[in-house]
Amino acid sequence: MKAIVFDTSAIYASHFLENELGILKAIKDNYSELNIKLITPEIVLDESINKLKDSIKEINSYSKKIQSTNAWKLANKLNNSFSIIREEFCDDNLTIKMENTLENELKTLGDILPYPTITHKEVVQRALNRNKPFDSEGHNGYRDTIIWESLKTLLLRSDIDEVYFICRNPKDFFEKESYNNPPIKLYESLQKELDSLNISNKLVCYKDFSSAYSDKIKDSLEDIENFHNAADFIKSERFIKLLSDQISESNFDEEFFKQLIQFTYDSFDVMYVGPTEIKNIISAKRTGDHIGLFEIECELEINLDVYIYKWDYDFKEHGSFVEDWNDSYFLTDVNEYETMTLIIELDYETNTILSVSVSS
Repeated sequence: MKAIVFDTSAIYASHFLENELGILKAIKDNYSELNIKLITPEIVLDESINKLKDSIKEINSYSKKIQSTNAWKLANKLNNSFSIIREEFCDDNLTIKMENTLENELKTLGDILPYPTITHKEVVQRALNRNKPFDSEGHNGYRDTIIWESLKTLLLRSDIDEVYFICRNPKDFFEKESYNNPPIKLYESLQKELDSLNISNKLVCYKDFSSAYSDKIKDSLEDIENFHNAADFIKSERFIKLLSDQISESNFDEEFFKQLIQFTYDSFDVMYVGPTEIKNIISAKRTGDHIGLFEIECELEINLDVYIYKWDYDFKEHGSFVEDWNDSYFLTDVNEYETMTLIIELDYETNTILSVSVSS
């Protein structure tokens, strides 16, 4: 599994994931195929909620200052919506609702990673040693250290193949020069920590979600969406026409055609085999980039020319719908409709049928 991890700075800078929600929901909905999940450290959740509270307080502070201006008073007379907005932001229930919404979104979109089990002594020792993410004085960096330890806990999990860490504050974790010239590099001391645990190859760092999305997710997600859209194509007249060009007598063994003839005969020729309707898509799976394997229930029309030896002809058995073919044979035709299960290998990017086989 691959994990997306936002630092608090990235959540705050993206207006609390306002622009990312649609893509994150799509990632969640396609988890079984993408195998990518949003994992939020509990400390990031707590910090983000606190940032949200601070933002609402800031709005309230600005709104109080504006209320004393003549422009506000004039606007308020013209349209009372200004006072309504002010009242809404001052409403404690609204603040609680917004906090709950953010928390529920993060929990719904993925998993919450509990606080790491690091001891107070280990954190203090890190500060005393001036080890990153603490600053050079060992004063600032406590919460960043908890985020870092959460990252390490996640990277050490056997079910985690890769972590996409998105952080908008380069001074906390990254070499400054690399932040605007990817690939982003961790501080040397942090990199050595990961190297010592043999997990450094699992972490990929980004300064925003759009970079991670373009680099690691976009192509796969678009491919999955195209794969899902292939179902509509398979039920279309265009697909039936393509399938008609692909399917032939060679897809079936002789016994299949023999069982369609319910009377005594000498031989037959297959004149036509082709689809008339796609009744159902039984199963579908992606087998590679743009390639899918689809098991479909398809109605086929089969037309046979059947030759009856004249000495074997019986009116009761063969009826009157026979043609005098030559001195030795009568000719009649068999036209049947059979529902068959076909396995279709499809390039759903170019809508090209790669192979067709009959399910046994």
